[in-house]
Amino acid sequence: MAFVYLVFFALICSATAVMPNYSPAIQADGLSRDEMIEKYFYLGLSNAEILGFIDFRDVGLFDDDDVIQRECIKFCFMEIIQIELHKVARNWNIHRIRPSNNAESPPGRPDVLYFNPETLGSQDYLIPVDIDEREIAEEMCCTQPSPRGCSDEFNALAEMIMEDEGLQMPTNANEGKNLYISLLRLIEETENDE
Repeated sequence: MAFVYLVFFALICSATAVMPNYSPAIQADGLSRDEMIEKYFYLGLSNAEILGFIDFRDVGLFDDDDVIQRECIKFCFMEIIQIELHKVARNWNIHRIRPSNNAESPPGRPDVLYFNPETLGSQDYLIPVDIDEREIAEEMCCTQPSPRGCSDEFNALAEMIMEDEGLQMPTNANEGKNLYISLLRLIEETENDE
């Protein structure tokens, strides 16, 4: 189920979602930029079918229990989702938070509040760490996940198939869906030939 929400999130987090100035239907209401963003996300979350989103399970394209399908869906969509999440984060971090009565929510831009807390009289809680200590901690505790979210073995298989078939990595959700369907078909054909 988490994948379905991630794909939906990637579909609604387009330039229009982050910069709703381009949506005349929303802008016509004379709302502030923040209100337009809230309204867009409300509309997007309640009307998934308008965005052309389909649940892969409903049409028989995805089965949670199928390891190949899980790996393939990660391979085809993880980079797209990551790019969209970075766009949302980048735009969120530069938006202006309006003043409110809530002392826990200071006004300003999130990036400025985070990187320069002293501008609002707050304390900087950053603790300097020696570079050697950081490298040791990373070596002992951190493993870098595949950028596509799938196993290295599936990544190698998918890249080999894509090269043989002249397929490209997707740049949007529709291309991701087409690649997903193509890869599954080609993998199934390969299994049937053996």
